[in-house]
This record gives sequence, C-alpha cells and structure tokens, in this order.
Amino acid sequence: MKRKLASIQTVLAIEPIANADAIELARIQGWQCVVKKGEFSVGATGVFFEIDAVPPDEPRFQFL
Repeated sequence: MKRKLASIQTVLAIEPIANADAIELARIQGWQCVVKKGEFSVGATGVFFEIDAVPPDEPRFQFL
C-alpha cells in the first residue's frame, strides 16, 4: 500500500516549549510538531507532512 506523505489532520494537544517565545508544541497523530505560537488550537485542522516528505517545487509551496 502506498503511503500518503501529506494529509489533513487534527491537532490533539498544544503544549508550551520552555524558554520559547514564538513557537509551541502541537501533537498530531502521535508526533510532536513545532508550530508558530497561536497559529493552531486543539481540534484545529491543518496539512501534516510526514517526516522526509518534500512538497513539489512549485510557487504555491514556497512558504514551506
């Protein structure tokens, strides 16, 4: 079975990171992900890129 390298997922938890002013920890599918502080909340959805996944080299993905 072929894996999806990106999918829509729900944020399960948000936790602070010690001594970090602009980032926090989001738990998604058992993974710990660093996100911009205030960008997500518990229950929010977003695009989750699996580890080592690389989006296509297109202008719409340049912010990643």
